[in-house]
Amino acid sequence: MSKFKLDPPRVIQTAPQLIVANGHTSGSDFWQCYLAGPEANADPAAWRTELNQPLLAVKAG
Repeated sequence: MSKFKLDPPRVIQTAPQLIVANGHTSGSDFWQCYLAGPEANADPAAWRTELNQPLLAVKAG
């Protein structure tokens, strides 16, 4: 489990630019997996969401 605290809405918003800036092409399917939520812990700080964006290709460079 990552120790970094990220803001999922901000990650979702900026991910496309980061993917392109790093020479990749993203797929159209983006999904979230909720790893731990209110059913696991009442403390929102303990909730975990996995963000997934497949990459289709890596540009030669």
